[in-house]
Amino acid sequence: MTDRVPDEANPGDNRTDDTNALPTDERDQLTELVDEIEADEAGPERIDPLVELLDSDSSVVKREAALALGTLGSRYPEATDEAIDALNERRLDPDIDVSNAASEAVREVKNSR
Repeated sequence: MTDRVPDEANPGDNRTDDTNALPTDERDQLTELVDEIEADEAGPERIDPLVELLDSDSSVVKREAALALGTLGSRYPEATDEAIDALNERRLDPDIDVSNAASEAVREVKNSR
């Protein structure tokens, strides 16, 4: 498993900075979920863990979870009602990147229905 989730201080940088790094448990969980989605090994049961990550304190985690929900939700649109509700809440996130990712994810899921 590769660690592709960037740290909060350097979004384009995969190195870990002890003072500004993402919470390890969230980073590891998100990386595992994204790897499964990219390998087309994730099923609809992986939607709930991604929805939970939308409540992270980290904007990076919220953004990446939203994007992953868009991808996974487009594969399983019948299982995304709760995810759509959570993504709609994140569309109002003060971080514009989170808001944009959530909006993109909602569009992706709705277009697959």
